[in-house]
Amino acid sequence: ISIGPCGEMKMSAATVAVTDTKGSPCRHAGRGGLGAVMGSKGLKAIVIDYEGTRPIKAVNAVAFSKVVKEYTKILKSSKKTAFWQENGTAGLVEVSNSRGSMPTRNFTAGSYEKTDAINSERLKELTSQRGGSMGHPCMKGCVIRCSNVFNDKNGKYLTSGLEYETLVMMGSNLDIDDLDTIAQIDFRCDNYGMDTIEIGAALGVLTDTDLFDFGDRERALAIIDEIGQGTALGRILGQGAIITGKVFGICRVAAVKGQSLPGWCARSIKGLGVTFATSPQGADHTAGFVSEEPLSRDGHTERSRDSQINNLIADSLGLCQFTGLRSEYGLFARLVGPLTGKIPLETDIRSIGRDALLIERLFNERAGFGLVQDRLPEFMASETLPPNNTVFDVEDGDLDRVFGEYPGRSV
Repeated sequence: ISIGPCGEMKMSAATVAVTDTKGSPCRHAGRGGLGAVMGSKGLKAIVIDYEGTRPIKAVNAVAFSKVVKEYTKILKSSKKTAFWQENGTAGLVEVSNSRGSMPTRNFTAGSYEKTDAINSERLKELTSQRGGSMGHPCMKGCVIRCSNVFNDKNGKYLTSGLEYETLVMMGSNLDIDDLDTIAQIDFRCDNYGMDTIEIGAALGVLTDTDLFDFGDRERALAIIDEIGQGTALGRILGQGAIITGKVFGICRVAAVKGQSLPGWCARSIKGLGVTFATSPQGADHTAGFVSEEPLSRDGHTERSRDSQINNLIADSLGLCQFTGLRSEYGLFARLVGPLTGKIPLETDIRSIGRDALLIERLFNERAGFGLVQDRLPEFMASETLPPNNTVFDVEDGDLDRVFGEYPGRSV
């Protein structure tokens, strides 16, 4: 567990890296500037010595094993699992592009005409040619196996995590239609310890100046190096999209509560936009994905709230969000019971996510965040987004009702 130069320089886009199954530091806690927190404490790395350790033993090992096997069987037979294993998260490029929800050229469009150059089919083609692999597990025993190993033209390892968010925020969002360039950017971001989502958004903001143009691959790589080296420009961009906008006098910045939007356009997937607006940590697709009725302005209050609660349940139990079983409270209760010896009710399982969300909301309230911060950037309510030609028109009152009059207390 370590930080790179960006964490040492206490940049807001700094990450905390964790080594993968082969020892490469490409698994990153990327959002929220956690690397800066470690850097502020003078903490470079944490090395865990497994010598003499052993796995936690379930109180009722037989019953626990039975439920785990049932859970695993469900996952292995799922079409979603098969999709992740075959395509990885890169498979979402085609999905998002077809829906008009894929950020293109700094969130000025929701579809990209050069998608074939950065989608999962292209990724699989190059991976196969260069000795890489799809279906890469994030850890021993992973059933989903949604990741990949991507090598350069010479067969040299670059990353074991070329994911959708990076493909979009460093690809279509910057009009960079080349997987090798995107992978090289990802490799450098991993080494410097910076979040590809936040930096991709900051580079998008920079296109409103004369310092960076859409599609300039070499300039993008050079700027990434500047961030890692801590030049004047690099330190600005390393603080993220909001600070980049403030320094250069740019108001049109896709961010909520100081955190940039990830690789999804809220104007074409409005339920997710509700989550972006109301999530305690700012715009985050992992806070509570909502895809139902994407172009409708109504009906997303409960969907977003429930999704945020369910995702926090998965996070709290240490479960992957890609299982598609986030609301299976009964199954979760049967997992937790034999493991801990305490038999929870389904309502107890829901309260795990609800209470965690309550604490996050109350923390924000005491830090000065209120309902007025539960809003998307103003330009998203006025600029139509092609190809659907929509704006984010969910009423402020509906956003306020996600968590009630008092932040966090009506969950």
